[in-house]
Amino acid sequence: MKHLLKNTVFTFAFILCTSAHASMECAGQDASGKYVQVSIDTDVKTSRAKNGMVTIYDGNHKYGYAIDSSSIAQYYENDLFGTTETLVGMKASVDGTAPVELLYAGTNFADQDLVEVLKKKGGVASKMNYMVVWKGPNTPATEQFVLSSIVCGVWAN
Repeated sequence: MKHLLKNTVFTFAFILCTSAHASMECAGQDASGKYVQVSIDTDVKTSRAKNGMVTIYDGNHKYGYAIDSSSIAQYYENDLFGTTETLVGMKASVDGTAPVELLYAGTNFADQDLVEVLKKKGGVASKMNYMVVWKGPNTPATEQFVLSSIVCGVWAN
């Protein structure tokens, strides 16, 4: 009995100490038809962004680049528990010069393929919602996608 209690306590302590993770994705479509998606994984206990990725879909061609956690200056997410809404904000500077930033308040498209959501429903247009995303390696930091009709999803993993 003593070992059972001891093992139960250790198991419970391990579960509490294991980091939980959340994911955030936002996507938009530019005027030329390219889809741009920003994905961030976070450590729920510290609310810190762990890593990120920008993916650009140009027809059948897909490319992108990583966002190192040290380049993310500001990040927040809230899935507004008990509602279907979410609030997301991020500001990063890849290699110290190339911007990746976004702000979104609207429907939480959690666990959905955001490019498919955009194709079927379009983005959530708002004066507040926007994404500014560097076009990627081999382009100057001043070349950016600027999107105002976007969708986002936040969920726990």
